[in-house]
Amino acid sequence: MAIIEYLYNFSRNKQNLNSAKITVLSYDLTNLTNFTRMAFKNIYTLLTNIYLL
Repeated sequence: MAIIEYLYNFSRNKQNLNSAKITVLSYDLTNLTNFTRMAFKNIYTLLTNIYLL
C-alpha cells in the first residue's frame, strides 16, 4: 500500500515540476520578447537620430 502511495505522490510531484518548468519557460519567453522589442525600438531610434543628423 505504501508503495502505491509513494508512486502516486511521485507522479503528482513530477507533474507539478513539469508545470513549474513550463511556467518558468513562458516567463523567460515573455521577458525575451519584451527585451527584443525594446532593443529593436532603441536601434530604430538610434538610426532615426543618425539619419536626422
